[in-house]
Amino acid sequence: SELLERITDYYWVQYDIKQADIISLSIGSNDYFDNDDVVKLAVGAFFRVNGKQLNEIADGFYANLCTIIDMIRELNPDCAILVQNVYNVWYGIGGPLYRSITGRVNGVIDKYLAEGHDNVYLCDISPAMDRKPENLADDCVHPNAAGNVAIAACVLQRLKELGLGENTEPVVNCQGIDYNFFEETMDNKFLAKFVTFLIKVLTGNIANIGRK
Repeated sequence: SELLERITDYYWVQYDIKQADIISLSIGSNDYFDNDDVVKLAVGAFFRVNGKQLNEIADGFYANLCTIIDMIRELNPDCAILVQNVYNVWYGIGGPLYRSITGRVNGVIDKYLAEGHDNVYLCDISPAMDRKPENLADDCVHPNAAGNVAIAACVLQRLKELGLGENTEPVVNCQGIDYNFFEETMDNKFLAKFVTFLIKVLTGNIANIGRK
């Protein structure tokens, strides 16, 4: 819904879309993880009692994805559109929870692509992140600087496969900065560190505490 708002309300976003040869979409997971009811959703998913609500969110994401790509096509009929799937980075006791959510996001993406829309392609970024904690930020959700470079390599490889590029080695012009979402956005730093610790336990990344 935030991307829909940006495309609708901001003329510079519309301008950029019109000028683009390739557009990469990485959306869907925040429909769950940035939801006002995220704690309720997480607890319900963990105990498998709110499948209907999780499916309703997926239905909303599907409707939004259809509208977003239709709006892009209206502004730019010829650009190639890459739709990134969601990687799997939780392997601890929270693994089933994470997969129940991200599986729905990826299921929506697969459903849309299976409908056979022209010039819209899946970009599988899981090889950059799955089972690779060295590419994961301390918050155990986002990629770190190295992870972003690895994801860029996946995108470049996909573009080469599609005949839309030749170079598969990312060009890094400035050093990336590792970013912990909780520590950067929460005012209570002690609470942020506790949440980080808890997430690492849930995700199976406890061994990476203290890793930079």
